[in-house]
Amino acid sequence: MFVHRIKTLKTENATIFALPTSVREVVSWYGSFYSFPEGNYPDPMLLQELMVAMLDKGTLYRDKFLISDELESRGAQLQLFSDGLRIGFFGRALKTDLPAVLGVLGEQLNAPQFDPGEFEKLRLQTISARQRSLSNTRYRAELALNHALYPDNHPNYNTSAEQEIALLEDMKLEQIRAYHQKHVSANQLIISTAGDVDPDGFASMVDQVFLGWKVENRTSTFATLGNINPGKTVTALKDRQNLDVMMGIPIPVTTLHPDYLALYLATYILGGNFSARLMNTVRDEQGLTYGIGASLSGVTQEYAGYFQIYVTLSQENLGKGITATEEQLRKWVQEGITESELAEKKTTIAGKYQVEMATTHGLARAMQQNAEEGYALDMLDDYVPKIEALTADEVNRVIRKYINPEDIHLSIAGTLPE
Repeated sequence: MFVHRIKTLKTENATIFALPTSVREVVSWYGSFYSFPEGNYPDPMLLQELMVAMLDKGTLYRDKFLISDELESRGAQLQLFSDGLRIGFFGRALKTDLPAVLGVLGEQLNAPQFDPGEFEKLRLQTISARQRSLSNTRYRAELALNHALYPDNHPNYNTSAEQEIALLEDMKLEQIRAYHQKHVSANQLIISTAGDVDPDGFASMVDQVFLGWKVENRTSTFATLGNINPGKTVTALKDRQNLDVMMGIPIPVTTLHPDYLALYLATYILGGNFSARLMNTVRDEQGLTYGIGASLSGVTQEYAGYFQIYVTLSQENLGKGITATEEQLRKWVQEGITESELAEKKTTIAGKYQVEMATTHGLARAMQQNAEEGYALDMLDDYVPKIEALTADEVNRVIRKYINPEDIHLSIAGTLPE
């Protein structure tokens, strides 16, 4: 369906996946590179977050207003983001504007201005955001679960807002500059593009934009697995009538693990959308919550993630809601999924995938995600058939293999009922 139309190109510094489509004049792209956010830093993820946020505040050649005018006048989109071990970017532009827009991207990555005034504004805004999160029940429940499951040298470990605020209070622009100097380089640079694109011409532009970009051959030293840690953590917050509850367990499964797709489908059946089992029972039938779901989080090709259930409950329904959720979890593990659930969710996932692949933006994002997760190009065509080929026996096997309700860690945040 897609693979035979994708052209793979290798430039001096990048691997490019280009998919020409029937859409005229418009080109979309996604890209990323390894940043290796490790080292002798108090919180490298926080430094990376602020460094990336500074990249669109102006370059050595143009301030942020000139860059904004350049993009707006062309109707182009360009954004950079921090994504765990990688720094990413995406954009969309008219075919004729590609050299100019990619040129802006190159400036932002290679020659940021790092204006002191812009940094100070960003630092204060980030402190304010972290202060607000201290009273956010969802954030506090997730953080407590995160700390229960992961050591501080795992990429899924999150520093607390209190610690980040303390670091931000003393953070200097020189730290941001040093982080950029050490961590922004063409390490496994991947770019995926779709639309009215000439693959060879696009590759030539990428070569010009990233000409001379250094490549550093280094490896990561982080932990790859979380910790089984049954028990309960309660984070008491004042004046919060609704409480957030998280239940989680680490899973020794990466995106490349042969059980990953079956476990993903199993979790989707339990709590992946509004017609999933948890919504049908705890919310619709029992009326105990407006929000509940389940997901696999923090799973990459490099390290394993965790299975989690989240539910928002009132003080009145806290006990009943937790009990009802745990009952559905045990039933899911002990009795498994049904054939009707399996068929319904296969149809849902296939339809969702087709919708996502219907635009140049969606195609570029899918190719990029496929590459970052370590799959061969064939997976773009094989994903839906692989999902459709899964049987109820296979799905139920992985549920019982990886999810033990007795090993679940429970995290509650909010104002506890008296």
